[in-house]
This record gives sequence, C-alpha cells and structure tokens, in this order.
Amino acid sequence: MVLFLLLGLPCAKRFLHKEDFDFEERATRVRRDGGPGSTEQEYPKQYPLLGFHDTNLERDYLSDWVVHTKSRLYMGLAIAFSLFFALTTSIWLFILLRSTIWDDRNDPELDYSIACAMICTVLWPIAGVVIATGFLMERRGRMAGLGHFTFAVVELTFLLFIVLQSIDLYFGTSDEGNLIRSRFGYAGFANEILYLRLVPVLLSLFFLHLPSLVTIEISLAIVFMTAVVPAISGAWDAYSVANITKYMNDIGLGFCGLFDDDDSNEVCATYYGLLFAEPLILIFGATIIVSASAVYVEYSHRKAFINKNVIDTLQRQREWQLSQQQEEQEHLIHSIFPPSVAKDLIKKKVREEAVKGRGRDDPGFLRMTAHRGHRGGFGQMSLDRLVAQMHEEVTILFTDIVGFTSMSQTVAPQQVMEFL
Repeated sequence: MVLFLLLGLPCAKRFLHKEDFDFEERATRVRRDGGPGSTEQEYPKQYPLLGFHDTNLERDYLSDWVVHTKSRLYMGLAIAFSLFFALTTSIWLFILLRSTIWDDRNDPELDYSIACAMICTVLWPIAGVVIATGFLMERRGRMAGLGHFTFAVVELTFLLFIVLQSIDLYFGTSDEGNLIRSRFGYAGFANEILYLRLVPVLLSLFFLHLPSLVTIEISLAIVFMTAVVPAISGAWDAYSVANITKYMNDIGLGFCGLFDDDDSNEVCATYYGLLFAEPLILIFGATIIVSASAVYVEYSHRKAFINKNVIDTLQRQREWQLSQQQEEQEHLIHSIFPPSVAKDLIKKKVREEAVKGRGRDDPGFLRMTAHRGHRGGFGQMSLDRLVAQMHEEVTILFTDIVGFTSMSQTVAPQQVMEFL
C-alpha cells in the first residue's frame, strides 16, 4: 500500500522510463506525413495506474495537476481536520476539562486513546504546512517533482491516520476477546468505526480528487483496518453464532434462541450479525465508489493534459510558421523597394493585420474599417504618405546594348538575366 511512495525513488523511475515522448516531434511527424499516424505513435503510452512510460512527462503531469488543484488540497485537509476534531478530539477535550473524576483515573489504555486522538488531529495541519513548504521550494527552483511530493505527503498522512486508528481500536485494549462488545455493543462498534474513525477519511477522499493509485491504496488501507486487522486481533470471533445469540439474550432480545432447530437459530443470528455490521458494509461500498470515481477522474485529467500539450504545440508551430512567412515577405519587399518605401509597406501590412484581428471580435469595428477601405482607406494597397523626395543634383543615364534584342531571342531567359 505504499506503491505510489516507492514510485518516487530514482531506481523506480529508471525502471519505468520506457520512452522519451516529445509533443513537438510528434506534431512535426504528423505534418510531414500529411496526416495522423497510429494511436501509439501520436499519444504517450501509459501503464495501468502507474502513469506514462515517460517518467519526465509523468512528473510534469502530476505537477500540473497539483498546481490546478492546490486550493482543493488545502480544503480537503481542512475538512478532515474539522470533522475529526468535531467528532472525536472535542469530546476528549470536553471530558478532560469538565470531568471532576478524571483526576483520579488510572487507565493507561484511556491515556493511549487520548494521545492517539491528539496525534491524529495534528496530522492534517502538519501535512498542510509541509505541502505549502513544497510549493515555496518549487517557486524558488529547489524542487522538481512537486506533484509526486505533494500527493505522497497526502497519502502518507492518510495512511498514518488509519494505522493509528487501527492500533487504538484493536490493540489499545486488554479485552481482546470481547473488544467489539466492549465498544458500545455490536452496532455501536461498527458505528464508531464509520462515524468517528473513517468519516474524515471518506469525505476527504470524495473531495480531494487524488490520483487513482493513491486513492486505491488509501481504500485498501481502510479495508485492511476494517477487515484484516480485526481478523488478526481476533475481533471477528465476536460475530460467531454463539456470541451473537448470547448478546441478544443479554440485551433482552433473545428470540433467536426460541428456534428449536439449529439452522433457524443460525439464520437469525447471521441476520442480526449483518445488521450490526451494516456500517462496515457501507464502508466497503464507499471505498469501491471512491476508487472507481478516482480512476474516471484521473482518466479525464490525463486526457485533458495530453490535449492541452498537443494544442500548445500546434499553436507554437503555427506561430513559428507565421513568423517565417512574415520574414520572407519582408525580405521580398526589401529586395524590391527602397528602404523607406519597404518600411512603410510593412507598417501598413502590420496595421491591416491588427485591424482584421480586432474586427473578428468587434463587428462594429469591422463594418467601419470595411467602409473606410471602400473609400480608399485601409482596403487599398497604397502608402500612407508621399514618398517623393527632393534631389538637387540628378544624373540620368540612357544606355543601349547593341545586339541585345537578337541575343535575347536566341538564348534562355536565365542567361539573359545573368547577363544583365
């Protein structure tokens, strides 16, 4: 459940790096071939859940995701902190501050539960401070993989929270055999896990929109907390048919024992066992929904990231082509006209392009310029000023090349131009 954390190691990056994808090269090849190629050639390849084959592109993708969801990350951590403080920490603080019999207590297990609640409370603001520090270091150029760092901090915070809650819930009591019954009864135990322990995690996961691998690992940790750890600690033994029947008799609802045959008694006890464990079943369903939603959201994010890079690349290449065309046109004008005339023609062309660009967004301006062009304004290819200049001393040379007419009729035009 720490696979995403391990992906940040240099050895993992070298192992997963299988291609160097370049959007510029892809767009150039498509333009050169006269059409799009195969899908594998046009778009970067991806591992299931692990990201792009190009680890540098994966780093850029995660950083782009973090930058666009920074406020959502902070808000998600604030939601987790607020919910856990309101549901758990505030109760312990109220008891510590108001109870008069608390001073005489001698209960190490209760002290451990209080300490665990306090640690879990401060985990969320600490994660927020660490993430803010990462953003600051990235702006100063001291961090390259901001996205992986940020999501690793979020995942580590969730995993530490779940581990501490599991230790407090299952191993923080000496009453191992009757753990579930000692936690406010069967239904009370399941409700405690759902509402007091995991509500901050589940609601935050719904809100944060983390990468699918991170969400799935956190969901597996929740399942591990609610299913595997109880099996290891022996807590699920309390849901046996005999224990359920005994519990129903203890609370005055012992009609399961009224059945004469063992099968009916077992069905009755199983029904109430599932009824008591219903919050746990809701947790399993919620983790599946959160994981499936994370996979869909990340698919959309990756598709949008790829399309954005493709569009930016095509736009840069289009701008470069226009720049090259403009340079060629200016060079042609300078080769035909004197510098002053060429300068005026270029300025006029630039102004007309600006007018066209504004006209596409402003219909009124377009009508005005069209009218001016019809009257001999912007629409005519003329200069904006008189270019005639006064020359006090001018020499005019008239020349005639003997035999030029007959020569031009017998040789190729290229040779005539070379001769001239």
